[in-house]
Amino acid sequence: MSASNRGIRWNRGIIYAIVGTSLYGLAVTNDTFILRSYDAISYTPVISFLPGLLLVLLKPSSYKSVIETLNNKRIRPLFLYCFFYAVQAVTYYLALESGAMASQMAILFKTEIILTIILAAVFLHERSHLLRKFVATVLVLVGAYFLL
Repeated sequence: MSASNRGIRWNRGIIYAIVGTSLYGLAVTNDTFILRSYDAISYTPVISFLPGLLLVLLKPSSYKSVIETLNNKRIRPLFLYCFFYAVQAVTYYLALESGAMASQMAILFKTEIILTIILAAVFLHERSHLLRKFVATVLVLVGAYFLL
């Protein structure tokens, strides 16, 4: 979906995003329920590994591509990403395990939009409609404040 003078245009990526977001809500609720009886530190590696295993089982031909990716020298930068993701996942699950409400966590985690917009403008040069994006981020903050 992109805003233009001609209206809104839908594409496959937007459909994937809508489906993924819907399933994410279900996953967070499920995680919160599971973490009532599991340890967040041991839960994180399992919940990170199983989706990859499931994807390879559903599409066995992707196994070769996964191995090639792991052997590729360009994978090195992914280690930094994996580190950030691991810290994010563990802290998120620890928060849920410690009694944070899933509804509050969802709101707080959506404030990552602000950091994403700033980093995208700086590193990815996504500077179109910057004022509109800034106003939207302020609205996200205000909305998050009122929902908490």
